Amino acid sequence: VGFITLWDFERFIYVEHFAILSELRCRHYGARALEALHRSDRRPIVLEVELPTDDLTRRRVAFYKRAGFSLLPYDYTQPPYRHGGASLPMKIMVWTPESGVIPDFGLIRSTLHREVYGIIDAQ
Repeated sequence: VGFITLWDFERFIYVEHFAILSELRCRHYGARALEALHRSDRRPIVLEVELPTDDLTRRRVAFYKRAGFSLLPYDYTQPPYRHGGASLPMKIMVWTPESGVIPDFGLIRSTLHREVYGIIDAQ
C-alpha cells in the first residue's frame, strides 16, 4: 500500500520518505503506519515537510498534526540531494512519546545535514 524509509539515529528516528499509493489514500493506511512506528520505538520521530503554502502542503501538515506531530517554529533549509541541485525551504515536524521531550533543533538540523545530506553544517 505504500512505503516508509527511516534513518535510525541515537536521539531520534528520521522519516526520509513516506508515501501511500494514491488510489489507497484516505483509507487510514498512513495513520496506521505511523501508529505502528510510534509503538515500535519510543524515540522522537522527525520529518521534513514543505512549507504549508498551498492546499496540498497544508493538507500534508494537517495529516501529520492529526498523527501527533508538532510543527517546529524554526526556519529550516533542506540541502540538495545531488551536486548542483537547489536547496528547499522546509519545516521540521516532530512526534514525541509521552515524555514530550523534543530533541534540540540544532541537533536535528546538524544530524540531518551531516548524515543524510553529507554536508558539514556551517550554522
